[in-house]
Amino acid sequence: MKILVSFSGGKDSQACLIQAFKQYGGGNLTAVFCDTGWEHPDTYKHVNDVCLQMGVRLITLKSKYDFVSLAVHKKRFPSTNARFCTSELKMKPMIDYVLSLKESCIIIQGIRAGESTARAAMEEECMYFKSYFQPNKKGRTENYRSKDVKEWCSQFDASVLRPIFKWSAQQVIDCILDAGQKPNPLYYRGFSRVGCFPCIMCRHKEIELIAKNRTEMKKILIICVLFALIAGCASPRNSVENHPAKNSPQPDALPDNKENRFTKQFQQADSMFNQKYRLNE
Repeated sequence: MKILVSFSGGKDSQACLIQAFKQYGGGNLTAVFCDTGWEHPDTYKHVNDVCLQMGVRLITLKSKYDFVSLAVHKKRFPSTNARFCTSELKMKPMIDYVLSLKESCIIIQGIRAGESTARAAMEEECMYFKSYFQPNKKGRTENYRSKDVKEWCSQFDASVLRPIFKWSAQQVIDCILDAGQKPNPLYYRGFSRVGCFPCIMCRHKEIELIAKNRTEMKKILIICVLFALIAGCASPRNSVENHPAKNSPQPDALPDNKENRFTKQFQQADSMFNQKYRLNE
């Protein structure tokens, strides 16, 4: 049986990795990192450093999209009510990986009841593929690779354990420090969310922290350009594949006038942030 720990680089999943290490031993664990393509460099380093220090095997999973290409493909940004970034960039790659296994597995997740009302309603232990067999409140079941999932489940089992479900945030930090480790360095800079950076759930204060860093500010500029792109400044080939207009052109590159609009958008955003946060001083 394979023992998998979902490891995002955040404090909760790090505490779970430590708890799993104590119970099963590092040689019996596999840490699974779902790379959204929108992570901070410090997070990539932290994930690798922690696994190396603990002697835990690390597997990195990736979707065919990254965060930017997914937003363009969907022609919109994820939101608190439409978190398709999580389903497309994390859940589906993980499902694909589990289905590739030829044995049963335990999946350890760093989910805490204290994080939100929705998470408080979750279970400490459950079937990983529960949503394929039990309808949700709307009477729907999961349909991504449904046939493959049911065939896999006829031979194997995937169980979810959430060992820190009833923990407080302070207990999580204490667990990490007691193990002789440190949490992701982004926490020390004032960020509350470090998996996917910036996360759509982040606070305004965190956006300000990003904007004060010249290198990280580029992500804010990317977001500005994406707004323009999604608003209709361009029509990338894959952004209209679900409902293509008949005989509509699908350019490989942006026309000059649209390229200029993107350039202007970058310059305006750059000037705005430079002025507000005096980044050139």
